[in-house]
Amino acid sequence: MRIENRVYKAVLSFLLSCLPLAVSAQSSSINTFSPYSYYGIGDIMAQGPSFSRAMGGVGLGFRSPIAINSLNPASYSAINRQTALFQVGLYGQNYYLRSQDTKSSYNTFNVSEIALQLPIAEGLGFTVGISPFSSVGYRITQSEEGSDVWEEIGYVHYLYSGSGGINSYRAGLGYAVTDWLSLGAEMIYYQGNITRNFQQTVVPVTGSGYYLGMSSDNQEHVSRVFADFGLQARLWKKNNRTLNLGISYSMGGRLNSRVSEVVMHGPYFSAVGYDKWTGSTVPISVFRISSGEVSIIRRRSSAQASITVTAVGA
Repeated sequence: MRIENRVYKAVLSFLLSCLPLAVSAQSSSINTFSPYSYYGIGDIMAQGPSFSRAMGGVGLGFRSPIAINSLNPASYSAINRQTALFQVGLYGQNYYLRSQDTKSSYNTFNVSEIALQLPIAEGLGFTVGISPFSSVGYRITQSEEGSDVWEEIGYVHYLYSGSGGINSYRAGLGYAVTDWLSLGAEMIYYQGNITRNFQQTVVPVTGSGYYLGMSSDNQEHVSRVFADFGLQARLWKKNNRTLNLGISYSMGGRLNSRVSEVVMHGPYFSAVGYDKWTGSTVPISVFRISSGEVSIIRRRSSAQASITVTAVGA
């Protein structure tokens, strides 16, 4: 027993020491290259562990002592004693974009989830984790094509670029009230930074050099704490088949957003003017989501069939 406790403590210490490095790597990654991330807080990422994403996002009723199910905090109670779970999810995406004149393609390969789960007592599990919630990544160029602009001003080029995103940091508890009923609660902290840049460059038709007509640097910081609640109930069990009911409720509300923008304007080789603005943007809301799912799980093959009902509110 002493040897088992020493091994358990050694594994736990190693996993806890690796978690900050994993969080740092996840926070600095670029998760998308898409012109659609120009709007709002960017592209919203699919939530949940990798095995759930592979099954179309189902998993509210799924519980296992060897896997972390972040879709429902009630599943955290399934972990066994003397067990520590460390879960990392990876995903890749291919973007192929085409317009009448141009086309581009990008490949991304990133971390979708980093989670650590520990038992506190019999039937009581604790989980911490991080996953991307939204991602911004784009670089768009445009040139003025009007002949009147060329004659009067010169060649005008526009550059729009953006990067960053929002991560969700989770900490939750799952408790087995009985052998067939489990409840869970989780605190989620949304935090991230989004950078957007705009640059207008004028290249004279005659003479040499170029002029910086306008340049802006927009920095947005987003943060807010929300909570999720979950329930799992075993409705039926026979041999290796189980019929589970999973219910989750996610609180909605507005994200706190703070923006700082610096605008530079004027000729490139002469005096330049600066304008700085700091304030709040248009409110950004996270939807309130209530979901229910009935799942038939076959343990030996890990197969799952589910019926899911979701209600979304502002």
